[in-house]
Amino acid sequence: MSGTTISPSCRSTSEQRIIINASKMSLSKSLGVIRFLAGAASSIRGDSHFDFVVDSRADFEASALGGVFQSSCDRVTLTADFRVASVSDATVEIVAHHFLKPLSQLPTVQIFHDFHVFTVPEKYGNPSKSQQSIRDNYRNCSAAITHFPYTYFMFDDYLQEGAAKLFLMPSPLMLSPSKIESPAGSVLNERERPAHPKQLSLFYPAQLQYHKNHRALFEAVGKLRRDWDVKCVLCGSEFNDVETARIFGEIHEFEVAQFVEYLGVVDEDTLCRLFSESDVTVVPSLAEGGAYVALEALACGGRVACSQIEQAVMHLDAAGVSSDVSFFDPRSADDMATAIVKARGYEGRFASSTRFDTWEDYGVSLQRVIDFVTGQSDRPIVRIDGSGKYRGFAEASLQ
Repeated sequence: MSGTTISPSCRSTSEQRIIINASKMSLSKSLGVIRFLAGAASSIRGDSHFDFVVDSRADFEASALGGVFQSSCDRVTLTADFRVASVSDATVEIVAHHFLKPLSQLPTVQIFHDFHVFTVPEKYGNPSKSQQSIRDNYRNCSAAITHFPYTYFMFDDYLQEGAAKLFLMPSPLMLSPSKIESPAGSVLNERERPAHPKQLSLFYPAQLQYHKNHRALFEAVGKLRRDWDVKCVLCGSEFNDVETARIFGEIHEFEVAQFVEYLGVVDEDTLCRLFSESDVTVVPSLAEGGAYVALEALACGGRVACSQIEQAVMHLDAAGVSSDVSFFDPRSADDMATAIVKARGYEGRFASSTRFDTWEDYGVSLQRVIDFVTGQSDRPIVRIDGSGKYRGFAEASLQ
């Protein structure tokens, strides 16, 4: 089904019409990417109207993006029906992922997420082809943005294309503010030691994929159950049948089926409750763009044991909370088990004064980039402090 026609009341001199290119994406499975895209679109809602280009309308409506479709001036167009002429009134195209090509000849802002194709090449059928696709997309876009410090700082090392068009953005949490703030406005950090000395409840929210490293977690659970009454809860979407079968096979391989529960996809209330009530949220990933799971768990008052991969450490350092996390080598089940027990003993040292980036911060920065690529402003200059934390754009700009 093509989008609706714009009525005269939808036109004004102050509005901007933006193509949100989420074509060739499984919106209900790419949870983190789509949640972030929905937040980015909402952050510049204002007088903006959107043309969402997606492969399936039902998939769109069931995803986080569906909640951004608020105005009668918004349109949803199927990729198969997309015609450049149908969005001739648009000013810019936001491309949702670094693997996607733009659909129009408009100025483009391309979102770059992680570098898994470089850091976990075994995940890809043809990594060299995928790497070249990313390079080509960067060459052809008007500007590239990323919310991951690691992607920003390592961009030229991996792509060897320079980073003149790349802008580091804020990293807002993808949870509703009401879920992470108390009525007084401070982060929920009041935690007590677990009531039962030998009970250990673990939580890991992640899509069922190879690089999420469920295997090492199951091995660690097997080691922990010798001394602990352990329960491990998993949630997240399934990537495909092959990965799901492999991961469930690993549960039985390590003989931990009675200690592991898989909930599938959960709503935000359940996610936050599990972050808060579990003794430890474990993040054993071999590769991530950053450390969103760890940050969200901390924001909900939870304890965290996290893989000591550079992407996660850099993200947590930039947020100023790495000292509140128990790190481990993700390829060592023994090291993971030790870090989990260490994290269990933390007493809520997480500072209530910590300020997370917000979607309002993101919206201001994204609008600056849009104004730049559409010729309404000079090139923004990214400000970064000594810890690598994004501090917005400088007032002065390069000509």
